[in-house]
Amino acid sequence: MFNPAQYPHFQGADVFILAPTGDTWNLHSSMLSSASTKFSELLGINPPAHVTPKQREDGKTIKWRFHMRPDPRGRFVEFEFMAPPAAKQAIFNFNAVDTQIGTDYLHIYDNLFRCMCNIDPILFPGDEALVNDSLRLLQAAEPLKAVPCVRRDIETHLLRTGAYLWKRVLRDVEYWADIGVRLRSPVIFRESMIRIVGLWKVPSAINKQTLVNTANGLTLCDIADKKVQEQTVRKMEIEERLRTFFPRAMLHPPSNDPAAATPGRAFYANDVYYWQALTLVRQYIVKETMAGHGYAAVDGGSKFYTDIGTGGGSYCKAADLEDWHKKFDMTAKGKQRLRDSLNTVKEELRAVVAELMISRSNISRLPNDYPYLTFTEFKDEELPWYTAQTLGVQHRVPAGPATKAEKGNERALFVAQTPSSPVPGAPKGSVPRSSPLSSSPVSKVKNGSELSQGSAKKARLS
Repeated sequence: MFNPAQYPHFQGADVFILAPTGDTWNLHSSMLSSASTKFSELLGINPPAHVTPKQREDGKTIKWRFHMRPDPRGRFVEFEFMAPPAAKQAIFNFNAVDTQIGTDYLHIYDNLFRCMCNIDPILFPGDEALVNDSLRLLQAAEPLKAVPCVRRDIETHLLRTGAYLWKRVLRDVEYWADIGVRLRSPVIFRESMIRIVGLWKVPSAINKQTLVNTANGLTLCDIADKKVQEQTVRKMEIEERLRTFFPRAMLHPPSNDPAAATPGRAFYANDVYYWQALTLVRQYIVKETMAGHGYAAVDGGSKFYTDIGTGGGSYCKAADLEDWHKKFDMTAKGKQRLRDSLNTVKEELRAVVAELMISRSNISRLPNDYPYLTFTEFKDEELPWYTAQTLGVQHRVPAGPATKAEKGNERALFVAQTPSSPVPGAPKGSVPRSSPLSSSPVSKVKNGSELSQGSAKKARLS
C-alpha cells in the first residue's frame, strides 16, 4: 500500500537524492521517471548499482544516487549522478550548506518531489506568498520537464486566491497569458487573452515586447493578431448593418397573399416619424464611424458599440432632439411620437451589436482601467496546447528581460527559467524548523536513512 506518511523516505525506494543543505529523499525511480522526462533520461543513461538479496532484506535498496548542485546564485537545478564507487567517498567528504536561500529552495524542491509522488504540496500561506510559491514550483518543474505533475496542484492553489489572483493577471497580463499556456490552464489563458485582444490597439496598454519575450510569446502574439483581424472583419459587417438598418414597424415587404392590399401612401405617411428618427440615428452612426470611432478606433470601438448596445439616452439624446426641432418644429404630440419612434429604433439596434456586448470575462476590472470589449471567444480547439501539435508551433526560451517600467523586479517570477537562471524574491526566513515542511521526515544525510516503500499512485485528475 502507498503510504504518504513515509515521505520523503519510502520503504524500498531505489533513488537517493542529497540536497546541498544535507536534506535527503529516498524515492522510487518509477515515480520519478513517470513524473519527469528529465529524470527518466537520467535514470536511463546512468547504470543502476547492483543490489544483492541480502542488502534488500536489510532495507538497502538504493540503485541511483544524485546530488543536487546549487546554482552559483542559489537555485538547485542540476542533479549530478554519483556512480557507486564514488558515492561513499562523496558522502564522506560532504559538507552541508546552511544558508537561508538554500532553505527556501529546499522548500520548493521538496514540494516538487511531493507532487511527483502524488502528495499535496505545502505552500506558504497568504495570497501573495501562495501565488509566488506556486510560480516558483512551476519554474522548478520546467527544467526537469515535470510540469504535467504540478499543473493541477498549481492551478488549484492559484484559483483559491480568487480576486487577488485576477488583479495580478490584469496587472501583468503579458506574463500570465504565458503562464496560462505553460500550465495549460484554460481559465487563466482565456482571461489573459480576452484582455490582450481587447486592448491590442490601445497604446501602452499591452507591452508587446514583454509578451514576445515570454516563452510562448510568438504564439500568443500570433493568436492576438489573428483574433483582432477576425473581429475587425466582423465589426465592419456590423457597422454596415447599422447603416442600413430598418426597424420592423417600418417594413412593408410584398405579400404572397393575392388578397393582401398593396401599401399605399397612407402606410408611408404614418411612418414619417420613424423616418425622422432613423435619419437622426443614421447621422449619428455615419458621423461616428467616419470619425474612426468604430472598428478602427484604438479602443476597438468599445465606446461606440457600447453606446449602441446600451440604447436609451446614451446617444441621440434630448439635447439632439432640441436642435432638430429648431429646424423642424412640431406640435407637442408630434414631438412625443418622434421620441417614441426614436426609442423604438434605438431599442431594435441593440440586437445588431448584441454579440459585441457579450462579456466572456468573469473577473472585475482594475480601477480606472482602459475601456475595452470582452467578447473574445476561445474554443477548446483554439487553445495553443491543442493546436501546437498539429501546427508544429515551437515554444522558445525568452529572448530577454523586457518588462513594463512600473513592474519593477516582479517580472522574474513570471519568466520561464533556464537551468542557470535564479528565481529572485523567494520569501526569506519563511521555512522555520517548526513549519510543516521541517517537521516532516526530511532527514539530513548524517542520519544515514535510506528506507522506503513502493506502491501504486493514488488516483489523480488529468
